This record gives sequence, structure tokens and C-alpha cells, in this order.
Amino acid sequence: MMTGKTKTAPKTADNAPEQPFTFDMKARTVSGVLAFGVDVNGQPQREFTLRLSTVGDELDASESEVPGYNVMLMSLCLTALGSVTKDKITYELLLGLESDDFILLGQARDALKKKRKEWSANIGISGMPASGSENTDTQTTKSETLTL
Repeated sequence: MMTGKTKTAPKTADNAPEQPFTFDMKARTVSGVLAFGVDVNGQPQREFTLRLSTVGDELDASESEVPGYNVMLMSLCLTALGSVTKDKITYELLLGLESDDFILLGQARDALKKKRKEWSANIGISGMPASGSENTDTQTTKSETLTL
């Protein structure tokens, strides 16, 4: 069973490892370091943590008044970006990212999707009940007909 934090490296176009991502399967997030980061008050913010998008995130991004759906969606899914608090991670802030950094965020998202699929598949075959309890087998008995 895969739990806790694991690392993997995304591949570049020439199939060489680029940099490792750290996965936290309990929190269902991926973390890494951007090449350039985004400048906030003269300081580059490079470390990030990202979660997968939900249907709600996708609806919010599609209903927003901004032209960049993918940038808006990424701003909703980033849970940390350096010292920037979640409420300050905005579409406008991400517009300051280098395109290579935005691509890296996409790679991190894709790696997290893959890791989540593997993790979910392993949970299903681990022999553990989905509920986490020791035994989910229950005896069923016929109930008496209820008369009102």
C-alpha cells in the first residue's frame, strides 16, 4: 500500500530527469520547486504545493471573467507558493510566472494524477476494506414487518 510521501522526477523532452516532486498521498498533494518562481515584494516564491482540481474548481474557473481558464484553474488548485498564503494565490499573481514554470506545474499535476491512480488501485487490492475497519462483513437478519 502506498502511503506517505514519495518522490519522482518528471522527464524533459530528451527524457532526462528534471527535478523531483514530493507526493503526500494523505493530503493528496504534490510539492516541488519552480525554476524561476513568481516575484512577490522583490522575493522569488518558488516552492509550491498543488492539489488536483475538483468539479467545483473547474466550474469556478469556467465561470470566471478571465480569458485564461488553465491559469485560473491552477490558481484555485495551488495550496502554497513560497510564503504566499492561499488566499493571495490569484490568477493575476500566476500571470507573472515564466511559461516554463507553468509547464512544470502542469507536469506536477499530471504526476499527481498518475500517482493517485496507482495509489487508488493499490488500496483496492490491499485486502483492507474500503472503510478501514477490520471487518465489514455483517450478518444480516430478517427484520420483522413493522406494523403502524
